[in-house]
Amino acid sequence: MARGNADVLFKKNSKLESFLKRTLPEEAFERVRGYEACIIVTEKENKGFKYCVLDDEYIYQAENPPKSREDLQVMVPLKEIISVDLVIMSTKGIFISFILSIYNSARIVL
Repeated sequence: MARGNADVLFKKNSKLESFLKRTLPEEAFERVRGYEACIIVTEKENKGFKYCVLDDEYIYQAENPPKSREDLQVMVPLKEIISVDLVIMSTKGIFISFILSIYNSARIVL
C-alpha cells in the first residue's frame, strides 16, 4: 500500500488492509492511497457505516467488516469527480441533513 510522509497521521486498520491485500491484484493494492470509515447514503441503503478506499483511479466502497470480494465495489472513477467538499461531523444531527442535501444534488462528498 502506497503511503507518503503522512503515515504518522494515518490510523491503521490491519483487518481492512489484509482484506485489500487478499482481494486486490498486487499492482492495484500498491495504488491504494488511503481509506477512511464513512457513512454512505445510497438509494438501496440509508446511512450505512462502511469504508471508502482511495487509489490512483477509483474510490471503492467496502463493507464493514469486509468478508468477501463482493464486499469491495467501485463507487466512482476519479476522473468523473468535479468537486469535493469537506464535511466536519457535528455532534448534533445537522451533518446528516447536510449530507442528504448534497447527495440529492448529485455531488460527491468525502
